[in-house]
Amino acid sequence: MTSRMIPLNELRFGHEANPPINARRVGREDEIAELAASIGAHGLITPPKVKEIGRTFYVAIGNRRLAALRLLVSQSQLAEDWLVPCDEFDETVDDPREIALAEQIMRAPLHEADQLEEFTVLVDAGLSEAGIASRFGIEPQRVKKILALGRLSPVILSTAE
Repeated sequence: MTSRMIPLNELRFGHEANPPINARRVGREDEIAELAASIGAHGLITPPKVKEIGRTFYVAIGNRRLAALRLLVSQSQLAEDWLVPCDEFDETVDDPREIALAEQIMRAPLHEADQLEEFTVLVDAGLSEAGIASRFGIEPQRVKKILALGRLSPVILSTAE
């Protein structure tokens, strides 16, 4: 896999390829605003993985990130031709869709006890619950709930590990 910079307006969704090259069909539009908030606060952490078909770059892995980047363009936070760091599948990859499926299946969410520890670090650094929520595109109530876990007995927290 090689890395390259591709203008945002030259990237197409993997489901627009013929045949489609990404695994996600359901939930493509879910939590795009939240993801855009995170990208706005932290940058693009994981580059999309693309496949060039003809002279068009299709995103096999990272279509929600592409949607979030397009949302940031519509909010005037990014230029349409912003250079997106992308990882490109080489011609030996027959089925980027299978690799996209593997990535989704093997992903594990961060445990709430770990979120508690990291949110506590951010609070100690001076961020408010609302500030944490906006930087991660989540509801302030969720941050408050996770931080409330910190008031539980250390015995209860240790069983979460």
